[in-house]
Amino acid sequence: MLAVVFLQPAGAWLTNAIYLVMDFVYSKMSVFGGFILSSTFLGLVSVGLHQALTPIHVLLNDPTGPTKGINYLLPILMMAGGGQVAPGSRYISKQQISGSRKW
Repeated sequence: MLAVVFLQPAGAWLTNAIYLVMDFVYSKMSVFGGFILSSTFLGLVSVGLHQALTPIHVLLNDPTGPTKGINYLLPILMMAGGGQVAPGSRYISKQQISGSRKW
């Protein structure tokens, strides 16, 4: 009961807010907006809130839309994840090899 009455409306509000911010960043800020989206995407994925970007992907995949069905955002976001995970995994493996666990 608690989840239906309080948590779902809060989640809907949070998802709506993320979508509005990301839509503004994508449509108004050009290249700097792409940097912001790629640098914040992995954080959204880690808590599951990346689903708020689904409406943007639907608009980009529309063949009659402004991008003619080519989703320019998805490869940027996918490479952002790889670019952020790779240094972290390298750091962890280097710490395990040297035997020191100073985080």
